[in-house]
Amino acid sequence: MYGSMIPLGLFLTAQRLDMEEIENQVVMPTAEEFSLEVENRVWTDKDEDSYIYHTTKYIEELGIDATEGKRLISPSLLDKIKNEAMNMRLLKERNTTSSVLGF
Repeated sequence: MYGSMIPLGLFLTAQRLDMEEIENQVVMPTAEEFSLEVENRVWTDKDEDSYIYHTTKYIEELGIDATEGKRLISPSLLDKIKNEAMNMRLLKERNTTSSVLGF
């Protein structure tokens, strides 16, 4: 009549596990949120003011690979990374970007 019935305790346990799984998932930031977070880290970290460092560190913290992280980098953040790389003599040409972050 009602199909298969699940005991209430088992149902509540399953619901609790689903909520724990949802709470433990990392929410992927938008490109704007990602760039703002990198900017914030660059400005507030007294020991490390590198855009390259903070971009790669944040990508690692999110647990994503570099190709996914590349999509999160806004044009303005990419310009700052390029300028930093050129100042550090990591880039030979102005339009080469993939070698800086490894993608």
